[in-house]
Amino acid sequence: MIEQHQIGEFTLVTLLDGMFLCDGDFIPAAKSEEGAALFKSVGLPAVGPSPEPINAFILKRGEQIWMIDAGCGTELGPRFGKVPSALKNAGYQPEKVEGVILSHLHEDHIGGLINQKGEPHYPYATLYLSEVELAFWTDTASKTAYPKLVESG
Repeated sequence: MIEQHQIGEFTLVTLLDGMFLCDGDFIPAAKSEEGAALFKSVGLPAVGPSPEPINAFILKRGEQIWMIDAGCGTELGPRFGKVPSALKNAGYQPEKVEGVILSHLHEDHIGGLINQKGEPHYPYATLYLSEVELAFWTDTASKTAYPKLVESG
C-alpha cells in the first residue's frame, strides 16, 4: 500500500523501509504502569514490543522529485532496506531523485543512501543538511560530550 497526500502543489509519498520493534529497553517509560497500560490499550503485550515504522518520503512538485530522509538501509538488519523498491513500486526511478533533504544524521535516516557495495542509491541527488546538524557531527567536542551517539552515528 502506498500512502500519498496532496499538499498544495506538492505530493508527499511515504516509503516504508521496515518496522522497528521498540521494547522497554528502547522506551524506558514503557516499563511504567502507564506504559504497560498504553501497550495493552492498543492490543500489544504489556512489555511490547511496539512496531514502529521507519520511513522515507518522496516530495514531488511537477517533474521535480526530492526525498526527505533515506531510511536505514540494512544498518538495522535484514528486515530493512526497502525504500529503493518502495520508490520504484510507487512509480519513481532513483535516477530521477534530484535531492535528499536529511532531517538529521542518525542511521535510520541516512543508512539508505548507499547500497551494500557503497554505491549511492540516488546517484544524481544533492544532499541537503542543516548547518547545525553538520556542525554537531563534525565538532570534535561532540565525541567527548556524546561518545555513544557519535560512534553509532
